[in-house]
Amino acid sequence: MAGLTRIEQRGIQAVPPDERHGRARDLFGVWFAANLGLLAVVFGAILAAMGLDLVQAVLTTVVASTASFLLVGAVSVAGQRAGMPALVLSRRALGRAGNLVAAAVGWVSVLGWEVVTSVIGAWALVGVAHAAFGVRAGPAIDAAALGVMIGASLVLGVLGHGAIVRFQRLAAIGFGLLTVAVLPVLLLHVDVARVAAAPPASLRTVLVAGGVLAAGTGISWVNLAPDYSRYLPRHERARSIVGWVTCGAALPTAVLVVTGYLLSTEVHGLATSLDPIGPVGAVLPAWLSMPFLLVAAGGMLAESDLACYSSGLTLLALGVRIRRSRTVLVDGAVVCGAGLWLMVGRAGFLSPFESFLTLLATGLTAWAGVVLADMVRATRAATGRRAGGGATTRALNVPGLAGFAAGSAVALTTTMSPLYTGPLARGLVGDGSFGFGLGLVVAAVVSLAGWELGAVVTAHRRSGAGAPVPSGAPVPSGAPVPSDAPVPSDAPVPSDAPVPSDAPVPPGATVPPGATVPPGAPVPPGATVPPGAPVPPGATVPPGIPGDATGRAAPTRSAAPGGRVPAAAPVNRLVVVGSILLDILVHVEALPSRGGDVIASDRTLASGGGFNVLSAAARLGLPGAYAGLIGDGAFGRQVARDLEVSGIRSLVPPVTGEDTGFTVGIVEAGGERTFLTAPGIESRLDAAALDRIVLEVGDAVYVSGYDLLYPVAGPVIASWLHELGPEHLLVVDPGPLGGSLDGPLGPVLGRVGLFSANEREAAGCTGERIPAAAAAALAGQLAPGGVAVVRVGPAGCWVARPGATPVHVPGHPAATVDTTGAGDVHVAAMLVRLAVGDDAVAAARFANVAAALSVGRRGGASGPGPEAVAAAIAGSGSVAAAGAAAASGPEPRPSPRSWPR
Repeated sequence: MAGLTRIEQRGIQAVPPDERHGRARDLFGVWFAANLGLLAVVFGAILAAMGLDLVQAVLTTVVASTASFLLVGAVSVAGQRAGMPALVLSRRALGRAGNLVAAAVGWVSVLGWEVVTSVIGAWALVGVAHAAFGVRAGPAIDAAALGVMIGASLVLGVLGHGAIVRFQRLAAIGFGLLTVAVLPVLLLHVDVARVAAAPPASLRTVLVAGGVLAAGTGISWVNLAPDYSRYLPRHERARSIVGWVTCGAALPTAVLVVTGYLLSTEVHGLATSLDPIGPVGAVLPAWLSMPFLLVAAGGMLAESDLACYSSGLTLLALGVRIRRSRTVLVDGAVVCGAGLWLMVGRAGFLSPFESFLTLLATGLTAWAGVVLADMVRATRAATGRRAGGGATTRALNVPGLAGFAAGSAVALTTTMSPLYTGPLARGLVGDGSFGFGLGLVVAAVVSLAGWELGAVVTAHRRSGAGAPVPSGAPVPSGAPVPSDAPVPSDAPVPSDAPVPSDAPVPPGATVPPGATVPPGAPVPPGATVPPGAPVPPGATVPPGIPGDATGRAAPTRSAAPGGRVPAAAPVNRLVVVGSILLDILVHVEALPSRGGDVIASDRTLASGGGFNVLSAAARLGLPGAYAGLIGDGAFGRQVARDLEVSGIRSLVPPVTGEDTGFTVGIVEAGGERTFLTAPGIESRLDAAALDRIVLEVGDAVYVSGYDLLYPVAGPVIASWLHELGPEHLLVVDPGPLGGSLDGPLGPVLGRVGLFSANEREAAGCTGERIPAAAAAALAGQLAPGGVAVVRVGPAGCWVARPGATPVHVPGHPAATVDTTGAGDVHVAAMLVRLAVGDDAVAAARFANVAAALSVGRRGGASGPGPEAVAAAIAGSGSVAAAGAAAASGPEPRPSPRSWPR
């Protein structure tokens, strides 16, 4: 944990596993200190003013404070799971643009409460100055005291999370002990007989009091909670987090609220007092006034420092492009101005101001409901119980936004405050401010129902509509047979009824020529043969489907080690996030000596980097899109042309006044290459550019280790990748600069579904020089069901998944001309085969052939077409011959593609 003098460097990006630290019990000190403030004493006086007797007050306090801080604890779990601040983790649930509304409400709310706590703390410091030095209050003294309070908050806010956690722990001990010393003396002034004689209030009044107390205590903290749990390791249990947060916050709150209730018999007007410091301090002996004032000031500082830090994070979530440590300066300026206004015009202003802040909490509880629903959604998706519902990186996530809007509307219409009364605020609901609770429930239910409905619709579209075909019912001509519709033995299938690959066709069902036939079904002449089906005479084998010596198409599923890559939907598109550069390739016999020179035998100028993967996938039929920056200079224009010619869409508009970077590649006679990279605009990809990207269900998102190393783009991309949902497959290739997993690769590894590296890169990542061992080590750190591939050149590759023995997939001989881009072709070819249902081993076998063909051509974008791969696999020509033919023939172009649904 960072010390008290070390400035936190992390902003709002997700905290990687290697930077997580601490225990759940650390949250006890954070929340204990934050709730030692005198506002809780005022809430106790409010309970007395409402007419509750002692038993009712104690029970209401315990139940309301515990229930409201349970919500704080639950939202803290969301922060720990995502490793993100509060108003950033909700981007997944609301969308990046939709989240801005919640972030704006959260920023105003947290800033407002910081103003209140800073002003009350400043009044306590004025009291300290008067008690110690006889200084009397005045505008100058008030301003100086406010400056001290804000300055202390700013120091802690600049230092960041580690310093705040450490300070809160010390404050919990120090100010907690002072509170224990002060409270008994305060309670000596309580007229016990008078308190005991108070008549009980009605049940309705008790419920109203509970709603008011819950709204003013735990609910006001809910949008800060994840900011202080995001550094906790993932292995910390959710119930421990909830327990420590709830106990740490509810314990001091309950004690101080009950104390305020008891003191109200002696301190008249405490419930409506503008400054609670004076009335409470007046009943203390002179010798105890200083400890009391220190407790008051310290308790307010332990509240305002959390608000200061969180307001800075929220500013970043709103899109402010400055360092986190500088955002608190914006916070300080606003709080200083508002605080001076509040202190100068104090009469009759504090109560309406607090009412305004309480009113803002209607949006915060709706936000909390959506966040909790998103936690449920993520849990259901992880356990395979269906809960998808939209890409996490869309500008607007409609179900989440609908829940947020519905919850806010219900809360506003059923809430009553001094500043505003909702049209439906009648009876118990309005008087008790239960609009908060109603808004939370409605927001959670609406958003979760929307996501569930979206998942049902998506699944319906994937599998096809329709009920099972009843026995004897003919299938109409042209009607598709859905994958979940069993076809009984007496149901004739007409010639134009397509039968999907997973629709069972029992004996007796007629499958005429032209119908798509599922695995295992007899195939008549002329029928299209899917993977796994026997290949009789006259049947057509689609290009790119590997076969074996028995004449059978390769199976689409296998129980062999290697498994299937975890993706909630079929791969429908490849999206490369990061960089495309221009490759300047020169071919030489050998590298010159240092300071020497050599004449190149050939040179090539072509797009490279991520373009190699996209073009290889496009030639094999997998559509692609580029999610990165392109300049409008000469290099950028070349990249844009190459993308257009290859049919690859760019998801981000070009940047004017900047140019794309380039790589100088030196290719030796044996095919080995050496690179020098000069980054351009592509290395400065920022969150604003990523905000423009709209992912689709079934997208495979590819990122290279190069891009994670860029100082500007790397952290932004890593944070963005953590927001990907289960409907997206994350593919990572570390590249030669990927280095060890202690670097930028480590934080994203646990989300990766497919990790592909060559032998040298894998050794650098794991320290394992044996490829099989490196593959196993990598697989153990991937997402559940993830696949690690270690490429070993002509020898093929090793495929591993967690808990399984690595499988060696033999390579194919090749006439090597240029190895540039061979790894990119291998990754693209694997994705193409995974997209049509191959397991990882079968996909790797196909990829080995594609990569072997690619090294027979010069250039990085050297991927073969499906016909060349199919010919090599079928044995119609050697791989070397196929590669030579591809090298001498025309440039392959993307082919159209239709995916089975």
